[in-house]
Amino acid sequence: MGIYPRCTLVGVTVDVARRYGEALDDHDWETARQLLDPDVEIVRPSGRHYQGADRWIQLLSDSDGFDNIRSEIASRAYEQRDGRVVEITELVHRWRDDGSPAYTSREETVIAFREGRIARMESTVEHTHP
Repeated sequence: MGIYPRCTLVGVTVDVARRYGEALDDHDWETARQLLDPDVEIVRPSGRHYQGADRWIQLLSDSDGFDNIRSEIASRAYEQRDGRVVEITELVHRWRDDGSPAYTSREETVIAFREGRIARMESTVEHTHP
């Protein structure tokens, strides 16, 4: 048997993380909520903490983003690190008034799981200005 059960778990958790990202992209809030543990803990790059799937999904679904900047995902990838999944997202932020680039970001989110659902996400971000 050896490492096979762990490998299966890794594949499952990467799949759950990927499905969560796709649900957010599609604004499929119910699917996103179902992939989260009800007591999920979210730690944003600012240090702000959010607790609970219902609260987090409500915040996301109510958000219109920034008034002056529109953000888009340029790429998203997933890696396995130390028994956790890391999502690496490259974002491009553009000025709403003329569409020109304002800055880019690289966000890394470490994702931990409990019973096949996302239990914790902690993100860091680096910004690059043109």
